[in-house]
Amino acid sequence: MFSPFLLFACLSVAHAVSITDIQGPAFRSPLEGQVVEGVIGIVTAKGPSGFWIQGNRTSDIRVSNGLNVFTESTTIINSVSVGDQVSVTGTVNEFRTKGSGDLFGTELEPTNASSVVVLSSGHSVAPLILGVERSPPTQSISALDVGPDGFLSVPNNQTQVEVVNATLQPSEFGIDFWESLEGQLVTVRSPTVTDFESKFGEFWVYGKWPVTGLNSRGGLTMTFGATDLFFY
Repeated sequence: MFSPFLLFACLSVAHAVSITDIQGPAFRSPLEGQVVEGVIGIVTAKGPSGFWIQGNRTSDIRVSNGLNVFTESTTIINSVSVGDQVSVTGTVNEFRTKGSGDLFGTELEPTNASSVVVLSSGHSVAPLILGVERSPPTQSISALDVGPDGFLSVPNNQTQVEVVNATLQPSEFGIDFWESLEGQLVTVRSPTVTDFESKFGEFWVYGKWPVTGLNSRGGLTMTFGATDLFFY
């Protein structure tokens, strides 16, 4: 007699986790690939590919309390407004544009339209003020930078920071510092633009905080050697 077997796969589900649980203290999320339920945060910004939420801060400066909720569903995007407190259920992903060389961005992708629930409205989030509450380090980009050419010594000019996925050291390394603020609402006082606008409308700036490598044109010059100066 033949007995059929039902084969099925199930995703790991994490219940009632916080934004800081998702972000974790390293470059990639410790919950990558998992479905998480009931992630609560306040909407701080919206865009054509989703919105950003922010939860309570933690005393651990390695861990961001902001998160991108990725969706191209206009139904979901139109259902929320800045200042709404929402609960989101979805899958934690790490994404970057193919071939860009950028760091991965941690995202939460809602399962469906009913996975985003507005709990209340009219909230505000106080931004972290760069240069006052926290300032970026000015000497080294990454813990993996070795040799006289700094980050250019990385094999084939390909970063390995996410392969190693080391615990962040935001007080020591520039990439770690900005990763620790991923998705957060921040204020940059007296910003100075250092580059042309990209095709995405993005551009580099530095604000009212200590910088190194300041040149006569108002930009920042990168040098290598005993002190590695960079564009942050």
